[in-house]
Amino acid sequence: MYLNDARRSDFYEALGLDWRDYDQKVIRLTNAISTQVYPVTMPVDNPRFFQHLDAVVALDRKAAALAKRSDPIAQAQKARLRAAIPLRLLAAYRLPPAVTTEATKWRGLEGFPNYPGSYQRRPPPINEDGDV
Repeated sequence: MYLNDARRSDFYEALGLDWRDYDQKVIRLTNAISTQVYPVTMPVDNPRFFQHLDAVVALDRKAAALAKRSDPIAQAQKARLRAAIPLRLLAAYRLPPAVTTEATKWRGLEGFPNYPGSYQRRPPPINEDGDV
């Protein structure tokens, strides 16, 4: 998502949005929601997490600039940059995870229905005759 949206930053700019700020908010919200079911989540509050993602964007932009050239040196540099992208993503993935505790578990958004962390089936309503 982050890299895809960075490549389409003009679209977000046309909407009056900063793609980076928007993506970081979405990633943080998604990460918070995932604490309902996962014991650990990505450490999005660790400054290095988004530094790694920003580095991926910078590597991709450099590789895209070299794509216009067809000489062997440019192709080799582009291959090196493209190879560095998964390494940076792996570095973000290898950061120590954020452990989910009762204090950090998702509580929902104000004004929206809050769902329990684990799915609980409610019994069907019973009418006055005792029928379901």
